[in-house]
Amino acid sequence: MNNFSYSEIPSFLGSLKNLKYLDLGFAEFSGKVPHELSNLSNLQYLDLRWNYLTIENPIVVSSLSCLKHLDLSGLKLSNQDDCQNNFSSPIPRWLFNISSIQQFDLSSSAFQGSIPREIGNFNFLTILDLSENELDGGLPASIGKLTNLTELYITHSNLNVLDLHDNFLDGVVSESHLSNLTSLKILFLGQNPLVFNVSPMWAPPFQLGWISISSCKIGPKFPQWLKTQTKLSRIDMSNASISDSIPRWFDNISLSIKGLDLSYNQIMKNLPRFRKLSGDLYSREIYLDSNKFDGPLAPFPSDIAVLDVSNNFLSGHIPQTLSDDGMPLMESLFLSNNQLSGSIPVYLCKMQDLNFLGLANNQLSGRLPGCWQKQQGLLVIDLANNNFSGPVPGSLGSLQQLVSLHLENNNLQGEIPLSLKNLANLRALDLSKNSLSSSVPAWIGGNLSSLRMLNLHSNMIHGEIPLQLCNLVSLRLLDLGRNKMTGPIPRAPIPRCFGSFTAMISNENKSNTWSQYGYVYTNYPHLAYDDHTLAYIKGTGLEYTKTLQFLFSIDLSGNNFTGKIPKELMSLTNLQNLNQSENNLEGHIPFNIGNMKLLESLDLSRNQLSGSIPPSISNLNFLSHLNLSFNNLSGHIPSGNQIQTLDDKSIYIGNYGLCGFPLKNCTEDDEPRKGYDKVENPTKDEAQKLWFFSGFGMGFTSGFVGVCGILYFKDSWRLAFFAFVDRVYNKLWVVIATKANQLQRKLQWKRV
Repeated sequence: MNNFSYSEIPSFLGSLKNLKYLDLGFAEFSGKVPHELSNLSNLQYLDLRWNYLTIENPIVVSSLSCLKHLDLSGLKLSNQDDCQNNFSSPIPRWLFNISSIQQFDLSSSAFQGSIPREIGNFNFLTILDLSENELDGGLPASIGKLTNLTELYITHSNLNVLDLHDNFLDGVVSESHLSNLTSLKILFLGQNPLVFNVSPMWAPPFQLGWISISSCKIGPKFPQWLKTQTKLSRIDMSNASISDSIPRWFDNISLSIKGLDLSYNQIMKNLPRFRKLSGDLYSREIYLDSNKFDGPLAPFPSDIAVLDVSNNFLSGHIPQTLSDDGMPLMESLFLSNNQLSGSIPVYLCKMQDLNFLGLANNQLSGRLPGCWQKQQGLLVIDLANNNFSGPVPGSLGSLQQLVSLHLENNNLQGEIPLSLKNLANLRALDLSKNSLSSSVPAWIGGNLSSLRMLNLHSNMIHGEIPLQLCNLVSLRLLDLGRNKMTGPIPRAPIPRCFGSFTAMISNENKSNTWSQYGYVYTNYPHLAYDDHTLAYIKGTGLEYTKTLQFLFSIDLSGNNFTGKIPKELMSLTNLQNLNQSENNLEGHIPFNIGNMKLLESLDLSRNQLSGSIPPSISNLNFLSHLNLSFNNLSGHIPSGNQIQTLDDKSIYIGNYGLCGFPLKNCTEDDEPRKGYDKVENPTKDEAQKLWFFSGFGMGFTSGFVGVCGILYFKDSWRLAFFAFVDRVYNKLWVVIATKANQLQRKLQWKRV
């Protein structure tokens, strides 16, 4: 440490143009920072801390384009006698013009006011120290642009909002980082891989109203310091590595909680208790899903609008009185993936503002209630994977806002009710794995034009595929497998039909979020309901949720369909799964099957297909599952590209005319059946022959008609022609008679 006795910084330093490192900190300089320092174009490190300097010309600092480290902490004004006097002004905005800065220290400078939004200009900033100032207000939203920031110091300030959520900050948060933020009201550190390391006995100097520390490591114990926060209204500690039970003192805090998110932890034992908020009616949001809560589902207060306790181990019946007042504000209720039993309580019909109802994956039973007409705001009903029985209620057809209906894997019987044709906004209809015995209603294609997913797999559906189904231009998933359907698969001359599924062809909106429905509430905009289905792909059942929006699939397997495979199916270039196995299909595999470039799974097994395997099948570069077994296919197995990697012999078993890898080598006798290429994919030489003979026939016909026409209308030509014919005839008769007489004499002479 040097002491220059309040002298000025020498201006000759500005002539050292190759200088990269300049440390003048704690040197007792005073006066103005010389403007000559702006000539140091290669300077990377500048330390002016704890001096009595003024920077009157901003260009002195802002022109240093290579500067990476700048320390102006504790900088003193030269016209002040008191060493504790410093800037006492807002942070100058010109300081934020140096985009190359990586480490910036403005601590202990008595800056006042708010932090400028220009702080987001520091694209490379890793360390920022604004501690020991008099800053107030909140952090600007532009601080979220500091993707490289690893350390931020703002202690000794009047900060009431600290928002650093959704960044890449890491490291340990200790008591020292927060102990001086006495005015803090809102703390947002969520979506950062931070680790909280504070004493269980720590008593923070602030009273928070809102805290969000989701995706930070808070556990494994429930944070004890929260019991000092008596003014909390919102808590978000989701995905915080907590594997503890809810402490009893938390009941005192939960009395005033308007929003609570403890989802995606491993919290055990009983659910926390809540009471109705006093005063004005205020809707609340409670997210306790994806934990290890067990025991019964206790009643909740009537002012809750969103309740999610799905993915736990709750058991027993759904309380017949979930709330004394019927929960009139309830908009989203999720009890899925538990062990709940019994029937659906009738009070659910009183929730007239309900938008989302999720009761899937429980042990619920009985008949479905018939009072759905009272809930006109319902968007999603998910009752899948339970033990419900009886018919599908016709009152479901009154829910004209419904976009997703899941009743799969129950014991529902009867027909698909006609009233469902009123669900014009329906995008997903899943009635699979029941005992429905009707035919596929034609009105599905005529009325449900918004349908993206139709899953009727594993029922007792009978009849043919209605032609109206081809009107579903937005359809992405069609599953009619494992039913009792008959007849041909619709094909030309019916205009296009399956080729009308334009969503399976067009690249527009290929990956839109049609299967995700955001919650009504905006306090947690990232939360949404994800549609789902069980699709049988690559020989097994796969559950699709978040990836459902990317799935394009047709499954017609396990029926009694007859006829040929429609060529129109080959135009569905977005299709990833095509399963037509276990039917009575005949004819050839369409020669242009290679057009379905994105196909990953193809199953045509157990039919009566004949002919050779089209060579274009080798163009399916994404094909990872193929099954052509038990047909009447013959000839060479195509080789090359992706199909060469499918070396399991069971793919082709039951086709005794096939040869080539991975089966036996081909011989001259193993040629494809004649006529296949001529019918399905004519070659260039055969096309030329066809044109030649067609032209020859047309020419002969034209010449013959022309000659006959002349003879008919021209008398002199006709007489001459017939006279010529008579002469030729007479000559031929004489020649033939003479030859016959000579032959007869020779035969008689030989006998003698």
